[in-house]
Amino acid sequence: MMNNSAVRITIIFGVIGLSWIFFSDMIVGMFYTDIEKSQMAQTIKGMAYVTVTSFILYFLINNSQKKLSSSIDHYRNLFQNNPNPMYIYSLQNLRVLEVNEAALRKYGFTRDEFIGISIKDIRPSSERKKLIENIAESKALNQSFETSGPWVHIDKNGKEMLVIISSTLAGFYGKQGRLVMVRDVTEENQSKEKLKESETRMEEVLNTVTDVIWSNDFGKAKVAYVNQAAAKLYEVPLEDIANNPDHWKDFVIEEDQEILNKGIETFQQQGFAEIEYRIKTGEEKVKWLNNRCWFTRNEAGLPVSLRGVIRDITIRKKEQEERKKLIKQLTDFSFATAHSVRRPLSNILGMGEVMRHKKERALSVDEEMELMLTSVKELDQELHNMMEMIKSKGDRLS
Repeated sequence: MMNNSAVRITIIFGVIGLSWIFFSDMIVGMFYTDIEKSQMAQTIKGMAYVTVTSFILYFLINNSQKKLSSSIDHYRNLFQNNPNPMYIYSLQNLRVLEVNEAALRKYGFTRDEFIGISIKDIRPSSERKKLIENIAESKALNQSFETSGPWVHIDKNGKEMLVIISSTLAGFYGKQGRLVMVRDVTEENQSKEKLKESETRMEEVLNTVTDVIWSNDFGKAKVAYVNQAAAKLYEVPLEDIANNPDHWKDFVIEEDQEILNKGIETFQQQGFAEIEYRIKTGEEKVKWLNNRCWFTRNEAGLPVSLRGVIRDITIRKKEQEERKKLIKQLTDFSFATAHSVRRPLSNILGMGEVMRHKKERALSVDEEMELMLTSVKELDQELHNMMEMIKSKGDRLS
């Protein structure tokens, strides 16, 4: 801005001066032919020129200084009132030349205390060597603007803070300096550390779960997340599953492909599905899986990702098959036992009818009682066998 003002003043002064010389000489020549009078007129003309140009120069310079002062005040206000801590330090001795109010509040110094201290004094001793190396590197690379960090700074009381530094070359009353803006990221870093710890704990928990937990974002070539259980379930390296979102389909046995396709169709229509199908792993093991999957949606209600839980239900399926077999065996046994029970029971009923209605018997009372007792024993044995069978099957069902 100062260069523009200087050029403007020079041009104005030059135009006025040349115009004055050219036109004033013409006017003097027109009105004064006498040499003595002409010389007097030239003297008066020169004095008038100096007087007029002095006023013009005063006006131009004063106006330029006002604009310059206004500009300086504007930038000073931007510096002093900036909510971010800022300071200017000398590149020669690293001492602070100027500081704004936000920096005074952040570091706890008064203005008189802050101005003049070395920028090494607001860093712990462990950071000072790295600071000198960074400044030397910036000079070597001739970097006018630089963002670096995080750095550890200390306030007046020695309390540490983590900061990001943005700086640029800046002249300050003829001194080479650097303007620095400080961004305190202590709380941000602490939040990140807590989030990282939380994610680590969550990862540890998820990796102890036997169910496969997975997540996949639309348009991504890799699975967003899958826990360690997937490697155990499919008996392949976890990377094989993570690097190919559709790899799990390759394990589904041919007989269950139609079941899977119908489940996927339901999922696409309703946004949720629960599918049971069989897979064959690398070791030729057949496993039953229960796959529950659903969409997650954004605020607009549009699906943005898939989530799911896969559970190995092989043991449950085997138990269900075993129960079916046992129930069939019990049913068959019940029919057979019912037939066996009816024979001695019919004998007992028949003997009872004979004893009640016939006065003359083919058998003696003792013989009839013996036959009835034999039938009762047979019935008791059949009932005992049935109870043992039920108990045996019941133990297997429980």
